[in-house]
Parts: sequence; C-alpha cells; structure tokens
Amino acid sequence: MIKIQKEAVTKRYREDGIYEETIIQFHYDTEKEKLKHSREMQEKGFEDSGQVRENIGDMLHPEYVWFGSYYKHIKVEDTKLPDMREKVKEYISELDTEIDRCTKLVEDKMKELKDSNVIKSYTNGVGYVRMESRLQTLTEIKNDLQSRLEELV
Repeated sequence: MIKIQKEAVTKRYREDGIYEETIIQFHYDTEKEKLKHSREMQEKGFEDSGQVRENIGDMLHPEYVWFGSYYKHIKVEDTKLPDMREKVKEYISELDTEIDRCTKLVEDKMKELKDSNVIKSYTNGVGYVRMESRLQTLTEIKNDLQSRLEELV
C-alpha cells in the first residue's frame, strides 16, 4: 500500500524568476508497487530521486522500507526586467498629453481675454511665463528622450 510520508513546497528566488519546488515522499510495501508509482509520478512531471530504500529504524536496529522521493520545479513568476524602450515610449506619450493640456489652457485663456490690452498684460504676467516655461521644459525633455530612443535603434 502506498503511504505518503512527506510533502514540501518551497519557493526559490532566482535572477530570472520565482520557482516552486515540490518534493513528495512515499513508503511502499513492495518493489513492484514502488516502480509502478514511480512511472506514474514521472508521467505527472516529477523526477525520481533514485533512492529506493529508507531506514525507518535506527543505526543499531535498521528497518528498511521501499521508498520513493519525487521532485518537480515549476516557474511560477517571471522577474525579467521590462523593456525600458517601451517604458520610455509610454513616458513620451504622457509628456505629449501634458503638453497638449498646457497648450489648451493657454489657448483657452487667450480666447477668454479677447481685449488686446488684457492679453498683453496676461502674456507679461507670471502665470503665463510659468506656463510657457513649463511647456518649453516638457518639450525639451520629450525631444531628448526621442533622440535617445532613435540612437538605440
């Protein structure tokens, strides 16, 4: 009769991913039973450790039983780093969105202030200068990132 003795599941963290290691150990009444079960476990993707007998007694009074230990490693998570070019393209897209938003704010404010004297005072004001500076900085960052991306290709 097949008797499970121990089952252990361990996660191993490696550079390329997280692996789950499962070890299952059994005792058997006969060698034939052990061999048949070994084939079944291998069909399920487990490897046989090769050990066939185990001492369940002590050193002075050994008592050997048929034994099987099976293990399997499964990759459960990939820890590869993302493609940084894709991240940069995503960031450039976000910069485009912010540039469009800032440009629209300035244009809307200009439409609101149709009187040329008011527009002149607005364009000389601190808020307008800050927005223009922000737009210029965002555009420079975007252009720099795009040129770096082109260099990588």
